[in-house]
Amino acid sequence: MKNTQHPAKGVVKKTPGKGLNLVNSLNGTALGLFIIAVLYYTVGINSGFLFKLQELDLFSTTPEFFSDTISKIGGLSVYAGTFLTQFFYYPWLGSIIYLLLLLLVVYLVAKAFNLTGKKLPLAFIPSLALVLCTTELGYLIYIQKLHGIAFVCILGVLIILAGWFLIRRMKGFVQQTCCLLLYLLAAYPVCGAYALLGGLLMLLHVLKQAIAEKELKHWMPVIVAAAGLYLIPFLYYQAVYHQIYFNNLFCANLPNFKVAGHERLLWLPYVLIAVFFILAALTGKKEHNVMVRTSFFSQVWPAVVFLAGLFVLGHFTYHDKNFNTELSMLSASEQGNWNNVLKLARADQDEPTRLIVMSTKLALVKLGIAADNEFKYKNGNKPYHSPREILPIEIAGPFFYYQYGKENYCYKWCMEQMVEYGMNAYVMKYFVLSCLLNGETKLAQKYNDVLASTLFYKSWAKAHQRYIDHPEAIAKAPEFAGILPLTNYTNILEGDQGILENFIRDSFANLTSGPPSVLELSMLSNLELKNAAGFMPKFAYYTSTNKRIPVHFQEAAILFLYLEHKVDINQLPVDKNMLAKFQLLLSYLQQYHNYSEDAAKVVYANEFGDTYWYYYLFANTKKPKDTAETKAN
Repeated sequence: MKNTQHPAKGVVKKTPGKGLNLVNSLNGTALGLFIIAVLYYTVGINSGFLFKLQELDLFSTTPEFFSDTISKIGGLSVYAGTFLTQFFYYPWLGSIIYLLLLLLVVYLVAKAFNLTGKKLPLAFIPSLALVLCTTELGYLIYIQKLHGIAFVCILGVLIILAGWFLIRRMKGFVQQTCCLLLYLLAAYPVCGAYALLGGLLMLLHVLKQAIAEKELKHWMPVIVAAAGLYLIPFLYYQAVYHQIYFNNLFCANLPNFKVAGHERLLWLPYVLIAVFFILAALTGKKEHNVMVRTSFFSQVWPAVVFLAGLFVLGHFTYHDKNFNTELSMLSASEQGNWNNVLKLARADQDEPTRLIVMSTKLALVKLGIAADNEFKYKNGNKPYHSPREILPIEIAGPFFYYQYGKENYCYKWCMEQMVEYGMNAYVMKYFVLSCLLNGETKLAQKYNDVLASTLFYKSWAKAHQRYIDHPEAIAKAPEFAGILPLTNYTNILEGDQGILENFIRDSFANLTSGPPSVLELSMLSNLELKNAAGFMPKFAYYTSTNKRIPVHFQEAAILFLYLEHKVDINQLPVDKNMLAKFQLLLSYLQQYHNYSEDAAKVVYANEFGDTYWYYYLFANTKKPKDTAETKAN
């Protein structure tokens, strides 16, 4: 049926055909690719990250939590953001909620700036940037002070769009002036910096009108908006919010990224969002409901921009195998699935970080096979792929201290992290556990009540409530069986200097007595330190009380006694095949003594890579310089 309406002057009428089909195909493809990208970068490859994100957050249904959260600038959006973040406890569920909110942003952006037809793919750009706001974090989730970060930015964008919709409905300079003032007064306490960006877009709208109208009265909302963008945060600072630095007034509800070094790249998605909205506010025009003759390029360039947005998302999303391995290992460890920890260690082909090495050793210790297998796993010290220095103690200090029976240090670092980064489910759990081991049931009750007020950790709180009500049950509980023997030794807070691994290792290496499990741990710690003087007396006692000598203890005894030249190693109660292998090692030492360390590692690894001898020859056991104390300085 022919269109009988007369086209506007200068517009060429065109019956829908191939051009419309191309636009519809591009728009449908963009929607499909967007959905796939969001699911892929969330539950697809980052399910462990999402779970950790919610574990480092906390939403409580108590009135105290609500009042404390909204007492800060942007508190209401943080409250809503933490509520939504908790659904990442089930990554697939959280990802679906996350996707639906992003699609809502797409719809509202398209409606707000008339991005219809061929321009529709442009409406996905802010949502792609919002995804990057979350997926770029990596190790910085451990030192992030903004709770609910994955959803706070989405909620902030929705507030921005609300301001844009409001100002466009206002007619006349009086309505616009009142709208601007009320928006800034209401939105700034809700979402902080996002409200200021929303106010800026509203200012640009009234500024365009003032320039077009060329009447002095139309400059009133412009002047009010410009003044309000500065004065309203200042007034709230003076009259309402006293727990914030003045310099942070204009970046409230934004992450605590630095603006120097590699970390400044993390601001990219936030810059993209701001630039997109500013350009859209300045250039947006209503489209006429007519078909015009257009070139192929004019039809596809929005899709090209969308594809560029997908590329930016994929390129700047955080990718690091060791980070994902650490997350999986820590998750399996907290569930007591030690065999899975070792499976992850064997599957990791990269040089491990110290946290991976520590997790592997802990799993071996818990399974009682460390003395036979510890040095068969890769040893390494790969730096963390992070723009800011992160210490193992900041990542998993409470966990490791708890597992090694140092409940006072566990509690100390829970408190350190809560003071610095706020309450989260992770520290609440270890508050409860450390207090239970210390016999402080009233204090354990305080923290357990917080977890009981959450949606997904109330079952954990209920399971541990029985230990608070019946402390005598702790001694018989399987989950404490491997930890209680380690708590019977000095646990005075002497200062660990933030060096998690070395402090734990040194504390056990210096023990002079203990049950068999503790004795083995002490001997292993001395082996890691290459401390023959600390190992050999315990080895002598071990051989007198045990019929079977573990592999690594035999290897160490042969090596240390050979180096001392006091005992004929052939008379040692060790496996004869091991003695023969040690003789082969001695021949290697003579044959390859001129090789560089890197070259020698390759030669020795094939024959001796799974022995303590290889560790002794090539492992660096110097204490790291990056302590928490030097970091703070």
